[in-house]
Amino acid sequence: MLLPHGLVLGRVEPGDEGRILSATRRELVVPDLLRGRTCLPPVVQSAQHHARIATGVLGVDALRPVGVEQHGDGGWRLRLADPDCTVWITGHRIELGRPLTCAATAGGHQFVFTLQRITVP
Repeated sequence: MLLPHGLVLGRVEPGDEGRILSATRRELVVPDLLRGRTCLPPVVQSAQHHARIATGVLGVDALRPVGVEQHGDGGWRLRLADPDCTVWITGHRIELGRPLTCAATAGGHQFVFTLQRITVP
C-alpha cells in the first residue's frame, strides 16, 4: 500500500521499487500494479481502471468520481472527471468458498466487474 494516497498495489516483484518510487514522486500510478484505492468503493475502482486504459491518464487524483448511478440488476453508470468520461459497467458477486483473511471464519466473496462501454468526449 502506498500512503498517503491509499493506493493498493499487487504482483509487485523485486526490482519494481524503482518505477514505483519514480511514479509516486511524480503523483502518478503504475497501472499494471495498481489494484485500487482504499478510499473508493470497488465499482469506482473498476471504472477508474477502465478509464485509465481508455485515456492513458495516470495521475493519482485524475478520474475522480462525480456521479455514480446504479441501474437495474448489477449495472452502473459512472461519471468521472479530469478528464471527463462516462463508464458503464456490470458486476456480480462470486462466492469464493474460502476465507479471505486470516481472521475470517466463513467463506468470502468478491465482486467481478465487466466493462460495457466507455465514452471519452
